[in-house]
Amino acid sequence: MLGFINCGRARVGTRTRRDKAIRRRFALEHLEGRALLNGTVIATLDTAHSALNVTGDQFNNSIAIVENADGTVTVSGRLGTSVDGNTSYTTPAGSPVTSINVKLLNGNDSVSLSGKPAVGQISTVSLQAGTGSDSFSVSGTRGNRLTIVAAGTAANADIVCVDSSTFGQTSITEGNGPRSSVSLTSSTLGLTTVQQGNGASDSISASNDTFGPLIFIQGGGQGDCATLANCTAFSATVSQGDGAYDSVQATALLMNPAGTGLSVTQGNGAYDQASADLQAGPCASIHQGDGYGDSAAMTGFCNGGVSIVQGNGATDQASEVLGQAVHASIVQGSGNGDYATVAAVGAVDIDVAQGVSSAASGDVTCVSDDVTLNSLVIAQGDGGNNYVSLEDIQTNLLSVNVGNGGGGVVEADNVAVWSFAGQILGGGAGNNFIDHQTNVGLTYPSTTWGYIIA
Repeated sequence: MLGFINCGRARVGTRTRRDKAIRRRFALEHLEGRALLNGTVIATLDTAHSALNVTGDQFNNSIAIVENADGTVTVSGRLGTSVDGNTSYTTPAGSPVTSINVKLLNGNDSVSLSGKPAVGQISTVSLQAGTGSDSFSVSGTRGNRLTIVAAGTAANADIVCVDSSTFGQTSITEGNGPRSSVSLTSSTLGLTTVQQGNGASDSISASNDTFGPLIFIQGGGQGDCATLANCTAFSATVSQGDGAYDSVQATALLMNPAGTGLSVTQGNGAYDQASADLQAGPCASIHQGDGYGDSAAMTGFCNGGVSIVQGNGATDQASEVLGQAVHASIVQGSGNGDYATVAAVGAVDIDVAQGVSSAASGDVTCVSDDVTLNSLVIAQGDGGNNYVSLEDIQTNLLSVNVGNGGGGVVEADNVAVWSFAGQILGGGAGNNFIDHQTNVGLTYPSTTWGYIIA
C-alpha cells in the first residue's frame, strides 16, 4: 500500500480523476464563500427629505461615500461589495442631499466618507453598524452634525477616524470590543462626545483639533488610554472606569477661559496614570480612585485653581509644577507611602493633605523651587514617620503638621515666612526639625522635638 501513492504522480488513473474532482469541489466552495462575504448595500435618495439612505445586509459590507463638488453624492462598493447590484450609485444631478444615513448590520463593515460639500449643504451625517468589527473613516468633509455608532461585541474591535473635517455636534459610540479606537485629527468639532464600552485596551486620541465642550468616556476595561495633544477646547471632561493601568495624557492643552476647564476622573483600578500640561484655562482637576500605585501630574499655566485628589490606595504619587495658578491643592487618602510634590508654582495658595498611613511607611510632601505664595498649608495623617521637605519658599503664612503618630521629620532650607509665624506642628515621640540655618520666621515645638543642624 505504501507504493500506491507517489508524491510526484499518481500511478493509478482512477486515483488521479478522484483527486481532480476533489480539487474542483474545493474550488467551487471557495468562490461561493467569497461571493457571500462581499454583500450588497441598497442606496436610495429620499427626495422628499433630501436624504441619502444606505442600508447593508448581514455580510461584510465595504463602501466609500464621496460628496461631489456639484452637490451629488456617490456611493461605491469596495472589496467586491455591490451597490444595488452595481459598482456604484450617484444621486441625480439637481436633487439636493442634506443628510446621509448609513445603517449596516452585523458583518465586519467599513465605511469611508470624504469630499468637500458646499457650506451648509450637508446638515447631518449618521453612520451606524452592528456587532461586527467595524471601521469608519471621515476625512476632509464637513456638516452640522456627525453621529457614528459601532456596536462591536466583546470579541470585535471597532475603529473610527475623523481627519481634517468640520462638524458641529459630534457623537461617536463604540461597543465592548477590546482594542477599539477613536482618532480625531486636525478637525474642528463642536460639542463632542466619544464613548467606548468595557473592552480592554481601548484608546481615544485627539491631536491638533479645536473643540467646543469635549467629553471622553471609557468603560471598565483594563489598560484604556485617552490622549489630547495640541488641542483647544471650550472645556474637556475625561472619565475612565475601574480597570487597572488606565492612562490619560493631555499635552499643550489650551482651554477657553469662559469654559469649565479640564476634569479627569479615573476609577479604582491600580496603577492609573493621568497628566495634564496646560497652556491656559480657568481650572483643572484630576480625581483618581482607591487603586494603589496611581500617579497624577499637572504642569503649565492655569488662570484659576488646579487640584489632584487621590483615593486610599498605597504609594500614590501626585505632582504639580505650574508657572501660574490661583490655588494649587493635592489631597491623598489613607494609603501607605503616598508622595506629593509641588514645585516652581507661581500660585497664591497651596494646600496639601495626606491621610493616615502605617507607621512603617509614612507619607512624603516636598515643596520647592522658588515658590512665592500667600499661604502654604500641609497636613499629614497620624500614621507616623511622615516627612516634609521645604526649599526655596517665600510665603506670608505657613502651617505644617506631620500628625500625631510620631517619627515625623520636617526639613527646611531657605524658607522665609513674612507676615505670620511659620508653624511646624506634630505630636507623638521622635519628631525632628532639620534646619539648614537659612530660614526666617519658622517655629517648631522645641521642647518635644529634636533639632538637627544640616
